[in-house]
Amino acid sequence: MEPDVIFRPDVQHIHLLAVFDTGYIKRRHGPCHDKHAWQHPIPINYEHQYLICTGSRGSVYGQASSHLRFDARVGDIVSIAATSIYANADDAVIVYAVKGLSRQRPLFQPFEVGTIARAEAAQPHPDSPDNDGLPATHEKASFTTCNSRIRSVGNEQLAICFALYALDEYSETQNLYGYYWWGPTITIR
Repeated sequence: MEPDVIFRPDVQHIHLLAVFDTGYIKRRHGPCHDKHAWQHPIPINYEHQYLICTGSRGSVYGQASSHLRFDARVGDIVSIAATSIYANADDAVIVYAVKGLSRQRPLFQPFEVGTIARAEAAQPHPDSPDNDGLPATHEKASFTTCNSRIRSVGNEQLAICFALYALDEYSETQNLYGYYWWGPTITIR
């Protein structure tokens, strides 16, 4: 029996960034406060959501769209991160799951959530002398990605599941607004 994935010493790490227009999502789809909603997130349409790729083995087509095509090999790693169009400063998003929707042979191994903690992440200095954020301060921060290995080439729609946090009326706290999923199509050549 052949293995699903052939591991190569020359594995490429391909990074995808999903950018969500959270203002549009809130206007179009509204909140979802059910405590079990993360298990059944609300589907959102393709408008005002963008997928960006770096690290492909060749040209990338469909940058900043919901249909991305790039070159990769079986065994390469794909990591998906997300941000709001506001760089998570006003509304924020956190990806908590990515699933392939193909009923045939999927393009990806199951995605796993990974959290990266940085003890001294660079942050804009709120009291910088020139009001430009420099020099940076260093604060503890965490970043989340969903990671997988490519299992085959072809097309597949993904369900990128995320929690949306909206800034409160005092512009201090980002509170849970709802759970949603977006279904971009990935083509790997």
